[in-house]
Amino acid sequence: MLSFRIHLQDLRSTNWTWNAGRWTNRESWIQPVDNPALASQITYDWLGQVAIVIYERPTRSCAPWPTERLPVSMADAATSFTTTPPGEFLTVHLQPDQVTLAAGPFGSAPLFLAAHRGLLVGSWHLPDLQPLIRVNQLLDRAVTRRLIRQPRYSRDTVFANVHRLTERATATFTGTGLSFCYPTSAEHVLRPRELRSGSDVIEAFDELLASVVGKPVLGTSVAVELSGGADSANVAMTVASRRAETVSSYGLVLDGSVGRLQQHRRAAMIRQFGLRDTQVAARDHPPFAPTGIRSRAKPHDPTAAYYREAFDALCEAAALDGAQTVYTGMGGDELMARHPHEWSVPRPLPAAAPWLGPASRAALDDIDEDLAPVGHVHLPTLMALASHNPAYLAAGIWPVAPLAHPALVHFAEQLPLEWRTRKRLLRQRLHRAGLSNDVADPYQQETFSDLMQVGLRRFGLPILKHMLDGSSLLVDLGYLDHDALASVYTDALSNGLIPSQLCDAISLEVGLQSLGAAGCDW
Repeated sequence: MLSFRIHLQDLRSTNWTWNAGRWTNRESWIQPVDNPALASQITYDWLGQVAIVIYERPTRSCAPWPTERLPVSMADAATSFTTTPPGEFLTVHLQPDQVTLAAGPFGSAPLFLAAHRGLLVGSWHLPDLQPLIRVNQLLDRAVTRRLIRQPRYSRDTVFANVHRLTERATATFTGTGLSFCYPTSAEHVLRPRELRSGSDVIEAFDELLASVVGKPVLGTSVAVELSGGADSANVAMTVASRRAETVSSYGLVLDGSVGRLQQHRRAAMIRQFGLRDTQVAARDHPPFAPTGIRSRAKPHDPTAAYYREAFDALCEAAALDGAQTVYTGMGGDELMARHPHEWSVPRPLPAAAPWLGPASRAALDDIDEDLAPVGHVHLPTLMALASHNPAYLAAGIWPVAPLAHPALVHFAEQLPLEWRTRKRLLRQRLHRAGLSNDVADPYQQETFSDLMQVGLRRFGLPILKHMLDGSSLLVDLGYLDHDALASVYTDALSNGLIPSQLCDAISLEVGLQSLGAAGCDW
């Protein structure tokens, strides 16, 4: 939600002024994301303390869910927000020789932090921290999580000196350094409840989703993601019903028989909801494509989404049309998921890739260290938001994921299993809206696995060959085994299917290299 550079020595003054889209004080500045869906507010007190709150403008209908007071220590720091705002927020509490940051519960935008000699730098855009990043000083457990495709929600990043502020957490910066405090675990409904006789689950969900979506800021250009699946379709239906004007939709469209079925579903949804649609051909933007952020070596987060190239193209299309807020279907899988005790057999963990080096293998037992507690939003959703949303923010768009709202999470957790199995609730709602069974409940759903194979074979393997020829940070630092990787490369040249986990190793390498050029000049 913001970027900043704060020098501790500047905090002896409270002369923060708004200038050219940022709060400034001597050499320090705090800049909220420039979007009409967001606003900021500053509050002073007589003790020389300042609180700046960056928040979503209150457009939602304040759907009920467990709320908490703002985690700001100064008395009456933000008088307009004595309780949690209905949307996302982040507070910056400034006092002499101390900065305290406190995150809201939605995880809408990551905040990366790094400190250096009395300076605290933060941003939702990891490359903004590039002068402080040391690509040869990595955090073993975080690198290993990426290489074995076992992500964890944590303050960890792959860089030893760069941290992430997780949901509801606080970070404190003083002359002695940067410290973090995780919140307590959020409460969840662990057992479903029996429905009252005659209750209409779909109608109740419909009203709650409409309350969560709310009414976007007046004059804001609103759009929706529309993949062709049940999650984004349910969100798009509600958003379109609450706007007087036609809502724009955007979707990545696949090739082949899967793509034809996807386009059939999307066409039916577009007609039913009255959308103005733009399609982006995913085949034109596979992983590692020459026109993408990775192949151009443009500085980027090494743990960005696997399909960042295609997603960037979608965000660019929405931005060119003037979209300022985009509603997504993210969180739908977790919303309808089974409770842990409802799985008949434990879900197996994927095997570790054979090309792991000694540093990664030594860290395998540590991947569950220092994890953030359970939040109001499901942890897989929080990780997905942190991975995908920066692309929207870079395009000047504020992303909103209604299905990840704690009110809906709380509602869905209480549903009997039969309403969550195969997303029955979401699919039945689409049926009731007039969509046919082949649209609302298809037998074959979209998957990006073919696109990954195209990207790996056409563009990924040449990068891997370059890594094997002696230009790999991950090999040099012991995270990848050169000989094992060479064997996999040789097999991949002749085999029809390339191990998808190679994408993790190659994308991490490329991302690290993109950030390795600069050094600290502050």
